[in-house]
Amino acid sequence: MALSLRNEGFREEAEIIEDYVRANRRLLAELEEAHTRAVYSVLEYTREQAEIILRVAEDVIRLVSRVEERVLGGHEAKDNQ
Repeated sequence: MALSLRNEGFREEAEIIEDYVRANRRLLAELEEAHTRAVYSVLEYTREQAEIILRVAEDVIRLVSRVEERVLGGHEAKDNQ
């Protein structure tokens, strides 16, 4: 995503994504692993683990929404109209 943003001239937005990934690399890996395990195996998480994974997912959604707002300037994508 950051590379695509950078290629389209959205340097600041790409840096926002890159900074988030750098700061949260371990948590993002855990989120990806949680998704994979949820799809392909049976695994139980403690309440604390589940809350952390949920918080990371919510953070990613907020981050992408913030970048989307900056890139689209408050306009919805044509596909969503």
